[in-house]
Amino acid sequence: MRRLAGRRPVTLRARLLLGTVMLIATGLIASDVVAAIELRHFLLSRVDHQLQAQAGRVALQLDRGRVPPVARTENPAAAHNFLGLVSSSGRLLAWAPADAPDGSGLPAPVLLPGTVQASVRSGRAFTTPTTGDLSYRGQAVAVPAGLATGFPATQGHAVSALVIAAPLDQVATTVDNLEAIEAAATLVLISLGVLVALGVLRLGLRPLGAIATTAQAIAAGDHARRLPVPDRDSELGRLAATLNRAFDERTASEERLRRFLADASHELRTPLTTLRAWADLYREGGIEDQATLDTAMRRIHEESTQMARLVQDLLDLARFDTTRPAVLEPVDLATLVGAVIEDLRLIHPRRRIDLDEAAEADPAAYAVLGSVEDLRRGIRNVLVNAVVHTPAEAPVTISLTREPARPRRGGPSWAVITVADRGPGIPPEAREEIFRPFVRLGNPEPAGRTGTGLGLAIARAAIIAHGGQVAVRDRAGGGAEFVIRLPLRPTDAVPGA
Repeated sequence: MRRLAGRRPVTLRARLLLGTVMLIATGLIASDVVAAIELRHFLLSRVDHQLQAQAGRVALQLDRGRVPPVARTENPAAAHNFLGLVSSSGRLLAWAPADAPDGSGLPAPVLLPGTVQASVRSGRAFTTPTTGDLSYRGQAVAVPAGLATGFPATQGHAVSALVIAAPLDQVATTVDNLEAIEAAATLVLISLGVLVALGVLRLGLRPLGAIATTAQAIAAGDHARRLPVPDRDSELGRLAATLNRAFDERTASEERLRRFLADASHELRTPLTTLRAWADLYREGGIEDQATLDTAMRRIHEESTQMARLVQDLLDLARFDTTRPAVLEPVDLATLVGAVIEDLRLIHPRRRIDLDEAAEADPAAYAVLGSVEDLRRGIRNVLVNAVVHTPAEAPVTISLTREPARPRRGGPSWAVITVADRGPGIPPEAREEIFRPFVRLGNPEPAGRTGTGLGLAIARAAIIAHGGQVAVRDRAGGGAEFVIRLPLRPTDAVPGA
């Protein structure tokens, strides 16, 4: 087990090369086997045709009452064929080479029981091995009963069949020669295949090596480098492009984090500086009367309250970005929006804040699943942003509508909250930027009100945590419109037209 654990892993190049060689070898060996089998089949078919032709002539002689000689045939096309006489029990009574004038002395075949009778019945040839390495292809012809004892070579024994056989030494030699040629050719082709595969793999995996080298450099800290993209339509090209996008997103995420930390530090620096200044003044005896002390305590309380708000906003933003609401309950958006509007009217009695009366009267018509407090905070932040960052004389209008699901695309129905104002509007290039933490467009806030710059960031995070969307667009006639979309409960879905 230690030896296996210590072995070096097989590289991708080695695996591909091994797989290619195995595929080439398997294909070549399979073709060699098929070619040898087909050649043997072709040669045996040709021998069978010769045997059938000679068997036909012998059968014609037997039908005419003639006894063919047990000797070599004089037919040049079958010069190597031999005749044998077989008894009814399957025993070979006589074999032509034994009486051949040239004394070739080829070994007699071994006839298995039933082989001759089966050939007589079917008219098909058969292969019978000999006691040596030589085998024969034979064809049996039935001997009429009147001629059963008419063969001098059998010494009076009855003959039931006459076997015409041809040795298969030439067939075996031809097939062996082909197999030797195929083996040599296979080795040569496998060697050439290995060389070609090495060249192709070297060229094909060269971009992968470059990608690996660049990835190592990026991992080592060179975050500005990007993977080379050899061909965007290839697998490696798509992989490199995808990884580059991932690296870009990581770099952008790190940049956003650095900017977030810098902004948070900047926001905390002012109240901390104020707190330290008043504390240093008190410690050095600079506060001599009660009025100055009251002022110091009031400013310390204001700045600590601002810091507490900022820290709480940061905690809420982090919570919305990482988790979904722990408790989900039905929430009536119409009631929730109405309550938020009433609160804003009390805080800003001179502002005109209108609710579009087109909302349906059914209290369950705008039911969504979520956390009441989280939804209240997200919606309130959007409304507060519209009230605080627009002129006092500019009215703010809130509408609540339903958007049916699209049958072809599927998905839920939506509750749509639109917050429209008649202020200066938001430039197109800033419509995504305003949802980033600590971003302010430069519009001064009313006296006595200070914000953390996290309102819209928290609003978007809270709404996204509920599966919703928030965006801003131009309002017809001037101003801006914030659009909040939240999915309705499945039981309250509105079928599309």
